[in-house]
Amino acid sequence: MKNVIILSLFIMAICSKQTSFAQQKKHSKTAGKEQTTKVIVLMDADNNKTLRAKKGDEMSLRLSENRTTGYGWNIITTGTDSAQLLDDRYEVRAHAGGMAGVGGIHTFHFKVLKTGKTEIALIYSRSWEKNDKSAKHYNIHILAK
Repeated sequence: MKNVIILSLFIMAICSKQTSFAQQKKHSKTAGKEQTTKVIVLMDADNNKTLRAKKGDEMSLRLSENRTTGYGWNIITTGTDSAQLLDDRYEVRAHAGGMAGVGGIHTFHFKVLKTGKTEIALIYSRSWEKNDKSAKHYNIHILAK
């Protein structure tokens, strides 16, 4: 049983580090019409990449985070009014009961509001440590048409 848990955690760690840049479709109904929205999924390995999107597309940034260490992802900028934050949530990874220090995934969900160039920038740091030179940064450059 212990080996199964370790193997499961190893597989989840590998999967969370892969580059995704995956596209999903989100279906919704507005005024009786079905609409399809493209949702672009970005992960840790997509840091500093340029994303080509269209006005109205949505992005889901899924970043590894371990709040038990005091570190967390915080938004520095969303490119003024070019991208709108729709959702911000943290979920602990599946783990065996009684395990301490388990990390999770922090998901930021954005919508592209305007055409042009913009950047979304985040920092992984402890809120009480100002000017931490070792803090990690995550940037996505967006070219929206």
